[in-house]
Amino acid sequence: PVPPEEFRPLPASPELSVFDGLHPAIQANTVAELGGVPTAVLLISGEKSPREWAAVAVHEALHVFQRERRPSWWANEAELLMYPVEDEEILFLRKLEMIALGEALSTRDPAGWAAAALAARTRRSSLMPEGAVAYERAIELVEGLAQYVEATALDARVNPLSSADDVAVEEVRRYLYATGHAIALILDRLYPGWKHDREGERVGSLDELLRCIVVGVPPEPWERRGSVGRGAGLNRGPVGYGPAGKPPEGVPGEAGMDARRGV
Repeated sequence: PVPPEEFRPLPASPELSVFDGLHPAIQANTVAELGGVPTAVLLISGEKSPREWAAVAVHEALHVFQRERRPSWWANEAELLMYPVEDEEILFLRKLEMIALGEALSTRDPAGWAAAALAARTRRSSLMPEGAVAYERAIELVEGLAQYVEATALDARVNPLSSADDVAVEEVRRYLYATGHAIALILDRLYPGWKHDREGERVGSLDELLRCIVVGVPPEPWERRGSVGRGAGLNRGPVGYGPAGKPPEGVPGEAGMDARRGV
């Protein structure tokens, strides 16, 4: 885009334009309007290497693309005010879903554990307001995919769920950054062409796309849970979630995940 008039060409590199000081539109790593044009902006400090900052730039550049090409993906942040962060059964099922996603990331054949994660999500979503379900899907699309492309730019082979293990129950956005990233990695393994389906908007969310791919695959039984999270803390059982490392009582391996409040 044409730089706003307050920017001037850099003498050593006339193709670059600079602004003296901190531009008032730049308050964080985000998308800001510069001269009426949505622009990826970074508030650079010394905490990252140049390569890491370049990956953050890719993250924010994807948000520019999403705003222009996929405006329907963006979440209604007002839904977060009504999100059910104190419902024990919903939180229990969210934990099961995260464990199953972690197993899917760590096993050679992720389909069964992906199906188990989706079974937990189906049960959990049935207990939640429609707006909360839509909010989750939107954040996974927008922020989960941005986290995914940032990690891909760095060629970082990390378990995104490790950063979500100690997330407070009310920090819904941080959890969804991680689950969206994790689902994208599972999709890479099960269906490498999934990105073309997302671009064509053939499905409405990452979990729905994953569901289409594992349809007919029986969920992995909890008794076969392996070593997921042993290094990331995912085997720690928070109070109210049942013993760590054991199949939760009342939660079969098959679809449905009939969890009972207070287990």
